Amino acid sequence: MNHPPAPEYPEIDSNQTRPGSLLDGDDPYVSSRDYGVRLYTPAFKLVPGKLQFTNGTLYRKGNMFSPKDLKWHFTGAKRFHQKLTKYYAEP
Repeated sequence: MNHPPAPEYPEIDSNQTRPGSLLDGDDPYVSSRDYGVRLYTPAFKLVPGKLQFTNGTLYRKGNMFSPKDLKWHFTGAKRFHQKLTKYYAEP
């Protein structure tokens, strides 16, 4: 479990002046609040494609007035299992 992998940006020439260039700063940023499951190969390289990162939510559930009843829940494991089942389940 970790934050999403950093996006890879192409190397650009600093003298680039065409409209809409990557230097304009209008590109969307990645939210640092995302949390989820990353999938690596045995060589510890991120798996390419949609299985690379599965978003999840970490939250507390229970009676907020009784701290003993509050439990942490993480939805990423269930979503990751659903993705794996979708791609690798036998028909």
